[in-house]
Amino acid sequence: MVLVLAWYHTSEMKRKFKPGEIIFYTVLIGVMGYFLTSRIFGSEEKPVIVIARSIAVLPFQNFSDSKDDRYFSDGITEDILNHLYKIKD
Repeated sequence: MVLVLAWYHTSEMKRKFKPGEIIFYTVLIGVMGYFLTSRIFGSEEKPVIVIARSIAVLPFQNFSDSKDDRYFSDGITEDILNHLYKIKD
């Protein structure tokens, strides 16, 4: 990159850096330097934190007028819990 800049600005010996170019190239070189150093020095293995998996099953509500149908909502909740209990992960 330095060779390209030197070739571009010395081809006619009259070209000079403009203030905007200086800022642009400085930021560009800084960003490239950051990524290169983070890639070289930041490649250490980081410890993996294992989070215990959990799931919540909320009970179903009985919205019917009959209180005798309450066992349906309780049965659905219990059935879901039984199926989830069989999953190992």
